Amino acid sequence: MLMKKFFITACLFLCSFQIFAQNFKDEELIKFYHLYQYELSNPFDLPALMPRCVAKSKISEQRMTEIMQAQFQGYNPKLSESEKQEMEKIQKCLQAEKEKYETEFAKKIKEKGLTQKRYEEIKQKFVQDRNLQQKTYQLVQK
Repeated sequence: MLMKKFFITACLFLCSFQIFAQNFKDEELIKFYHLYQYELSNPFDLPALMPRCVAKSKISEQRMTEIMQAQFQGYNPKLSESEKQEMEKIQKCLQAEKEKYETEFAKKIKEKGLTQKRYEEIKQKFVQDRNLQQKTYQLVQK
């Protein structure tokens, strides 16, 4: 009997949580949609940023290509101490670019009137729920 009550309580909790998670305001969905479209149109582009970060280092593009190909094939290429330092500089450059991208996108989210958490909640549900996608598309079409 106790186990039955536990399962009923757990089911009610999960069902109420699911209903709450789907409770997005129309204006939130419209804001989300525009941000999501921006995110899809302007992704963090590692391949485009790599040459810029490599250019700031002392490693030639040719040597960088050799290193990357070896790593891609599962080999651990031998690097000189200076190459290791330059590779760290490249990684720091890429990390800084990623942080810059994330900061700029977070600013856009805030400017639209959403929080980062709310954007992520809607996004998580949006990518999984066809009905929510349809509802959002209809709202934007108005």
